[in-house]
Amino acid sequence: RVHGDNIREYSISLMSARFVCTTDSISVITKVEAQLRAIGATNIISLSQEHKIFFDFAMDRVHQLLVLRLVERVMCVAFCEVLTEESSLFNPDYSCFDGWVKGVDWITIIDCWKRFHRKQPLTWTVSTRRQVPSSSRAHNTNRLDIQHALRQAMHGVTFLESIGMSHDQHKPHLCLFVVVSPRLIVAAVPLMERRLKRGVMKHKGLHHSLCWLITHTANIQPSENVLDPMCGKACVLIEASFDHPDSHFLGSDLDADQLQHAQQNISGVLEQSNSQKIHSPTAISLLSADACQLPFREQSIDVVISDLPFGRMFGTVDNNQTLYRELLTELSRIVTQNGRGRCVLMTGDESESILREAVREHSQVWTLAHSFSFLYGENGKRLWIFLLIRKSPTDMMDVSVIANHNHANGSELFDISVWKNVQSNSSNW
Repeated sequence: RVHGDNIREYSISLMSARFVCTTDSISVITKVEAQLRAIGATNIISLSQEHKIFFDFAMDRVHQLLVLRLVERVMCVAFCEVLTEESSLFNPDYSCFDGWVKGVDWITIIDCWKRFHRKQPLTWTVSTRRQVPSSSRAHNTNRLDIQHALRQAMHGVTFLESIGMSHDQHKPHLCLFVVVSPRLIVAAVPLMERRLKRGVMKHKGLHHSLCWLITHTANIQPSENVLDPMCGKACVLIEASFDHPDSHFLGSDLDADQLQHAQQNISGVLEQSNSQKIHSPTAISLLSADACQLPFREQSIDVVISDLPFGRMFGTVDNNQTLYRELLTELSRIVTQNGRGRCVLMTGDESESILREAVREHSQVWTLAHSFSFLYGENGKRLWIFLLIRKSPTDMMDVSVIANHNHANGSELFDISVWKNVQSNSSNW
């Protein structure tokens, strides 16, 4: 770990770091370091006072970063400069940004963003933040002037213009996020951001990092109907609604108390979002219904996301033998058959084989595109996530259909190859 003046020894390493993650507490840095080592990260350098961890990571395995816990953001580093008394940042015209921005390997940055989000970014913007005490020389810098200089420098990047990207302050795909601290200026492109400061739910449920992982795996698209048939306190749906404002979200549960808690969570988060003037989640509709007898017409749901009962806190492993089979039968009825219908289901290690057997029994209807596991929590409980693709009528007639679903009309939604090494590399923590 780097402290005090020793930071200068690491300036070259910081410049060559490809990723940086931030935490909200110094106390979790050691745990995050262990997670990074477990998934194969190298050149790990932690700056405790900055709450930042720099590391190198293979581009072709970038989606394994999804399993990181206890982090606020994971970003791809554009440039990083150690600040000294002679740093060019302190020049009043901020001309240094032109050279720094043009020296960025934008091909790698864009490729990384595309691999993670599975689409081409079309717009960009710049955001700046200063985290400096009044005693620091960096306190004399002007955040808005820095932002303006960065924006002007970005307009001069011919590569971004050549791939059709333009500046959009209101709905950007890609953001160059710049943080000025007493010792560093770091510019990085966020790949993922945990929902840590969007509002606190009154009734605690599934941890937001797991909710985020489920919804990101589903790759929800605009205008899709998204259902959680066992929504509980609606934590998964609330997480999904923040990041997909153009989709439609439905939650059902048989437990009246859970539905009441879900409504209070949704209302509470909306109120906090409005009062704090931050991004609000999309409206979520709730109803009382049995997950195995849902009141929806055939092929009316595009995506199902759900944290299934493991048999620990809710239900039993024995009951899951029947529940999982009946649930998949009902989902087979309501999920669209256009090659895009899909389910992302999470269960515990004790019920993993039950879900896998239920999928096998429904193999005429569902393709198991991928499944992966990871250890979670202080006691290292193993969790499993299954990505199921609803077969089209053509698939159901073709017994040669294999797990790697690749329809021409839906292949852009699924990049199963990115998950190849998740299970083997995340199983150690």
